[in-house]
Amino acid sequence: MDRYVIKLSRKESSQTSSSLSNNILPNKEPHAQTPSSSNILGDNEPHASTSTIADEHNYYTFTQDSQEIVIPQENESNNSSVPQERKKRKRKMYTLNPQSSGNEFTFLDKSKKFPFCKICQKKLSGGKYHMIRHLNNDTHKKNEHAVRITAQIDKILPNSVKETKLQLIREVELKFCCYICEHDLSLSLMNTFPDFCKSVYVDSEIAKEIKLKRKKTTQLIVGHLGPKFKNEIVNDLRRIHFSIIIDETTDICMKKCLVIVVRYWKNESVYDRFLDLIETESGTAEGIFNVLKKMFDDNDIPYNNIIGFASDNVSVMMGNLKGVQSRVKRELQPNVFVQGCSCHSLHLCSSAAAKKLPGTVEQFARDIYSYFAYSSKRTAALREFQVFANEKPHKMLHPSQTRWLSLQAVVDRIMEHWNSLQLFFQREALEENLPSAKQILNALTNHMYKLYLLFLSYVLKLINTVNVELQSSQSKVPLMLGKIKSLYKTFIKCFIKKEVIEDFERKSSIDKINVTDPHNYIPIESTYFGAKVDALLKQDINIHMQELTSFKLRCLEFYTEICTQIKERFDFSDKILSFASNFIPETACEGSIRSIAEFINFFPHIEVDIEAANIEWNLMVEASFDKETKENINAFWRAVQIKKNVLGEPMFPNLMIIVRVIMSLPHSSAAAERVFSSLNLMKSKTRNCLAVKTCSAILAINDKMALYEGGSIAWKPDKALLQYKKESIENVPYNDEPDM
Repeated sequence: MDRYVIKLSRKESSQTSSSLSNNILPNKEPHAQTPSSSNILGDNEPHASTSTIADEHNYYTFTQDSQEIVIPQENESNNSSVPQERKKRKRKMYTLNPQSSGNEFTFLDKSKKFPFCKICQKKLSGGKYHMIRHLNNDTHKKNEHAVRITAQIDKILPNSVKETKLQLIREVELKFCCYICEHDLSLSLMNTFPDFCKSVYVDSEIAKEIKLKRKKTTQLIVGHLGPKFKNEIVNDLRRIHFSIIIDETTDICMKKCLVIVVRYWKNESVYDRFLDLIETESGTAEGIFNVLKKMFDDNDIPYNNIIGFASDNVSVMMGNLKGVQSRVKRELQPNVFVQGCSCHSLHLCSSAAAKKLPGTVEQFARDIYSYFAYSSKRTAALREFQVFANEKPHKMLHPSQTRWLSLQAVVDRIMEHWNSLQLFFQREALEENLPSAKQILNALTNHMYKLYLLFLSYVLKLINTVNVELQSSQSKVPLMLGKIKSLYKTFIKCFIKKEVIEDFERKSSIDKINVTDPHNYIPIESTYFGAKVDALLKQDINIHMQELTSFKLRCLEFYTEICTQIKERFDFSDKILSFASNFIPETACEGSIRSIAEFINFFPHIEVDIEAANIEWNLMVEASFDKETKENINAFWRAVQIKKNVLGEPMFPNLMIIVRVIMSLPHSSAAAERVFSSLNLMKSKTRNCLAVKTCSAILAINDKMALYEGGSIAWKPDKALLQYKKESIENVPYNDEPDM
C-alpha cells in the first residue's frame, strides 16, 4: 500500500477534513484515538477501510483500496499570518503565616516562616481553608492519634538536655561555694567572680547561665551544703561507736564557742570529723554539758554509741566532781573512756621543769628576736654577716608566750647562727654603743648561755618528738602508753643508776622509782646532758668550776622535775591504755597475749561475741603480713579487716568490732585545736562579722573537702545535693553585713 502525506494549514485542514470525509470516506469517526506507531509509520500489512482524525496532532489517516493518505495539520506557530493567543499568568496563591495565626492551628510550627505541620513533618501551602482541609485529612488524624498515645522523650529519659544543663549549672555553683570556703575567701567575692568567668569563658553555655551572688552563696553554704555534710556525720553516729573531742574558745568578736569533733572508724580507717560549732552563753561545766547534751538529743544520737571523751586538762572539762567529763559519765554513758590532752600534759610538764633553769636563758632568746623584729636595716646587716660566715640566711624566731615547747625551734635557730650573731653584735656594740647590744654580746661570749641552750635543744627535741606524734589525726591510743614510758625512761637513764632501773623493771615498774632520792643518782660528773654539751665541755673553754657545777645541778633539777610531772599527769597503770597496747601489730602477731576477753569489762554496753573474737585473736599468729604493713598500725588493721578466707568471707569479723572501738578512742584534743586554727584564719579582723552559724557551715565544708586529695577541685556533688529547691535556701536568714 502506498502512503501519501499531505501537509495542510489549520484553516485548510478543516475544509479538507470535511471534503475528504464526504468524498473518500464512507464512514467518518471524528473522535477516534490517536493512531499507533505502526499506523503512523506505515506497515506493509493490508488494512481495512478506516479513517482516523486526530486534531491534537493534526494528523488525518485515510485508507482506501490499500492506499493510505496521512495528512498532518500544520501548527499554529508555523503560520505567521495567524496571531498567537495571549498566555495566561499564574495567579499567586496566598500562604498563611504561622506566627500570625494565633493559637488556631496548634499543629503548625511557629518557629518557621511558612506553614509546617509538626505532626506530619510536612511543609504546607495555602491559606486558612487549606489548613482546615489538612486538619481534617485522614493521614493527619492518624498521625495525630499516634502522637497522642506516644510518651514524650523528656518523660522517658531521666536526664533530658534541659535537666542535665541545670544540674551542670548547679554543680558549678556548689563547687564555687566549696572552693571559697576551702581557701578562706570572702563571700562578697561572688558578686563579681561569676561575671569574670563569663568574660573569660565566652563560649561556655554553663558559664553564661551561672547566677550566683553573695546572698545566694551564703544561703547555699548555711542552708544547704553545711547541713547536708553534718547530716552525713550524724547518720554515721547513729549506727557506729564514736568518741567526742571538745574544746571551748573565744573568737575575735568575744563570742564563746564550743567545738565538737568526733572520731570513729569508717571505710577501713579512723577519721576525725568536725561535727558542730555552737555558741555558748556560759563557759561553766554545766553550760557546756547542756549544750553537748542538747546537740545529741536534737540529732537523735544514742548515748550508748559514745565510747570516749577527750578535752584539755582544765578543771571545767576534766573535774572529777563537777567537770564536763564527770557529768558525761553520770548522765550519758558511765563506761566512757576519758583522756586528757596528752599534748597539753607534755607542755605543762616542760613548763614546770623549765622553772628550774635560769630565767635569763629564755629572756636572752627573746632579746635577740626583739632586736631585729622591727628593723629592716638590722635584719639586712645580719644577713650580710650570715653570708660572710657561710651560713644560710634566716630570720630570728619569736618564742611563744603560751607554748613553751616552741622554744626548741628558737634555740636551734640561735645555735645555727651563733658565729654570725657574735660578729654582728660586736659591730653594733662598737658603732651604735647601745646597752641592749652590749648585753646580748656579753651573753654570746659567755659559754654558760651556750651550755644551757645546747641542753634545752637536747631535752626539748625528745619531748617534741613525742608531742608531734600525739598530735596526729591517726589513732595513737595503742602506742600512747609505750611512747610516754619510753620518754620517761630516756630521762631517768640520764641521772638514775642503771642497776636501779633494771631492778624496778624486773620487780614492778620504772614509774615506782623515787626520782628525788639522791641515792639513786649516778655521780654528777657522769650525768648525761646531751652530746653537744659533752663535746663543748671537752673543748678548752674558760669556765669556772663553780659555774659548771651550778649548771649541772640545775639540769639535774630539770630532770627530776620533768620526771615527777610525767608521773603525775600520766597514769602508767591505766588498764584501758595497757589493754590497747596489745593491739600494736608486733604484739598482735607474736601470740604472747592469749586472751582479750578483758574488753567486755571496759565496754560492757558494746555487743560482741567475745568467744569468737578471742578465737580470731589467736589466729592472728598464723596470718601473714609484710613488714611495711606492720610498721603502720592503721595500715595493719586495715589489712586485717579486708583479709578473707577461702570462702571469700572476712576472717576476723568479731575481732574487728573490738579493734574499731580501740582505734576510735582519743589520745589528745589536737583535733579541736586544729579547728580553732581554721576558725582564726576564717574569722579575722577583716571578716569579723561572720555569724557563728556561718562559721560552722564553712568548717563543715572544709572538713568534707579535706577527705578528697584535690579538695573542692576533685569533689563532685551527688544527685541529692543537686536537687535542692530554691524555697529551701531562700528561707535561710541572711545577714547583710559587708563581710558576711
